[in-house]
Amino acid sequence: MKPEDILNVIKNSTGVTIDTRTMSKGEVFFAISGDNFDGNKFIEKALENGAVLAIGSDEKYKNRSDVVVVKDVLVTMQKLARLYRSRFDIPIIAITGTNGKTTTKELLCTILSGKYNVLCTKGNFNNHIGVPLTLFSLGKEHQIGIVEMGASSLGEIKFLCEIAQPDFGVITSIGKAHIEGFGSLENIVKTKLELFEYLVTNDGSFFFNEAVSEIEEYMKSDKCIKRFNAAQINGNVFSSLEVKNGFPYISLEIFLNDGSILECDTRLYGRYNFNNIVTSVKISDFFGVDSEVVTEKLSEYVPINNRSQILTWNSNTVVLDAYNANPTSMMEALKSFLDIVTVKNKYLILGDMLELGSESVREHKRIIEFIHSNNEFINVLFIGKEFLKAKKELAIHHNDVLYFEDSDIAKRELLSMDLRDSLILAKGSRGIKVETIFLQT
Repeated sequence: MKPEDILNVIKNSTGVTIDTRTMSKGEVFFAISGDNFDGNKFIEKALENGAVLAIGSDEKYKNRSDVVVVKDVLVTMQKLARLYRSRFDIPIIAITGTNGKTTTKELLCTILSGKYNVLCTKGNFNNHIGVPLTLFSLGKEHQIGIVEMGASSLGEIKFLCEIAQPDFGVITSIGKAHIEGFGSLENIVKTKLELFEYLVTNDGSFFFNEAVSEIEEYMKSDKCIKRFNAAQINGNVFSSLEVKNGFPYISLEIFLNDGSILECDTRLYGRYNFNNIVTSVKISDFFGVDSEVVTEKLSEYVPINNRSQILTWNSNTVVLDAYNANPTSMMEALKSFLDIVTVKNKYLILGDMLELGSESVREHKRIIEFIHSNNEFINVLFIGKEFLKAKKELAIHHNDVLYFEDSDIAKRELLSMDLRDSLILAKGSRGIKVETIFLQT
């Protein structure tokens, strides 16, 4: 079967899947294999579940009309996704960055949906598998696409751009994450800039939030750059944004070019989310979304998946930011927590920051030292082996700072404290499972 024939099947199918456990009848199944699994073993199951076509690499299926046998299923899926995307003459907005890319993506999708039919990356489907799956969801009904792009090593953003062929792009932030894969902060900058370089080469447009100062030196007077910041949106309608209140949620004053002012109460916690809002407003303004729709949609958006969520736990208020953590996002979270002066009883629960490689102990030591240098951080629980290693090297002792190997032990300790009416910041990498502390038992 030729690529165009496969694409026609995909176009007329109910979707594309790589997982027989969640597939729906009428989908196309890609039998992707990895180091510890063989997708070919699930081809029969996929067909039994109603797949209209399966694509695998096992030669035993070469005579089946409902199976296409290829050398490498993943590579085939990526090439087909690129061809599929090229069938649609709609703008694609690519979003990458160390922190804030998912929140910005979801905010932007929420706002643009007030005017357009938008295809948006689901969850964190932002890698070499997730991006193709997102693109296969494109339909004739869509008017704009938003594709989140993640990376853990050099060249990955460039590769994803070649598949998604974005027309617009933005970098939300530059920080220390996945150092183990990148090797250095310099390589992180280079990787994120691969999006910018793709857009420059292909006559696209790059939205440059000047708050991301790490890339300023690369932002020359190229025609593709659309500069902005909170004080100068440089928009068709929007002039500037200011934070009116930062706790528990960000409240905004939005200034328009005609001199009028709009007020907006969001459901986003933390001043570190302000630039995600600014970026979303800028891009929405560029695409002509009405100012009242922008404020309405900003107010409607509620974060999920343990990203800066505020919840109640045993009469305490918990800021749960445990989807992921790196040195940059951890420090920003701590600074935002320091800004809150209206609450007396504050507790920190901080889990390890993973995937930092040889930088790990040094970065964990830096967090511990920052906390010890601020007298407001009195009640602190550190969770994880990396914080324990850092503690041993620092030899710092404080009666109100406790260290635990895992979240289960920390939960037992926290329950024994019988906390009431306190504000708790809980942050850590997903692997530490800080969020499980607050599950009812």
